[in-house]
Amino acid sequence: MKLDIKKFFTGIIDWGKDHASDLKMGIGTVGVVTGTLVLCKDMCKASSIVREYREAKQEMIDDGAEKKDIRKLTAKAVGKTAVTLLPGAAIEGAGLGLMWSGYSDVKAAFVGIGIAYSGLQEFIENYRNGVREKYGEEVDEQLAYQFRTEEVVVKKEDGTETTETIRIYPHDAKNMPSPYARYFCYGEAEGAERSHAYNGRFLTLQQDLMNKYFRAHRKLMLNDCYDMLGIKQSKAGFHVGWIFDPEAPEGDNIVDLRIREVYREKFNEEGNPDGWERVWMIDPNVDGMVEEKMIRMGLIDE
Repeated sequence: MKLDIKKFFTGIIDWGKDHASDLKMGIGTVGVVTGTLVLCKDMCKASSIVREYREAKQEMIDDGAEKKDIRKLTAKAVGKTAVTLLPGAAIEGAGLGLMWSGYSDVKAAFVGIGIAYSGLQEFIENYRNGVREKYGEEVDEQLAYQFRTEEVVVKKEDGTETTETIRIYPHDAKNMPSPYARYFCYGEAEGAERSHAYNGRFLTLQQDLMNKYFRAHRKLMLNDCYDMLGIKQSKAGFHVGWIFDPEAPEGDNIVDLRIREVYREKFNEEGNPDGWERVWMIDPNVDGMVEEKMIRMGLIDE
């Protein structure tokens, strides 16, 4: 029997297209498991870095070192720890990204995907809590949002200049592991203005309004949240959100945009790095995929 090579490879390609979601889920799962194993191994190295940092910091304090020098030591230690843990976190993040993209619109309607995603969210939150407890908020923040620390000269209103260590976040929030984080600034969100102070007040007021709506209607989807801020909707936003249920809360029974003022990378018209800029970031505390519970509670029709 003669093998038709062209037909054989065409069949493989067609099969891959038909099972793309399953392949992404499978490869993504391997990535998550591999990333977790790598992180476990690198935790030992990170522990040594943290221990050395604490000893060095105590010595500097005993010797009467300036706060500026201690901040430099802290920034260096955080950077070394993050670099040590970053490979495992990157592998795990890539795996999670593949798993998420593998959720087709059809599969997202089934309860099984909701359960799987809820378990995935719980795993991520538990892991981050473990990092916070063992290495502190600083390391957790750096791994989650991939910011870098940099010393900059800040000019105050009285004309004096001081050197400060600031965190600089990636230019595109979509590159961060949190799929819900977005920047809120002029030119990127329809609700934002040129005034940085105005944007901060607007976010706070809209968050209050969201919570009033949330308590009145007992539900809120992430895309509804984005709409109220003038931020472009996302695929995930159709499936994740919040449910207000005092009897059996899915989360905190509150909409928290987790508003923060950050510095992020800035690029010029040619696309080259051009310092940093001050913007607002949100990372909403969604309860997860809530469609099935909304149906059970009679909040939406099936």
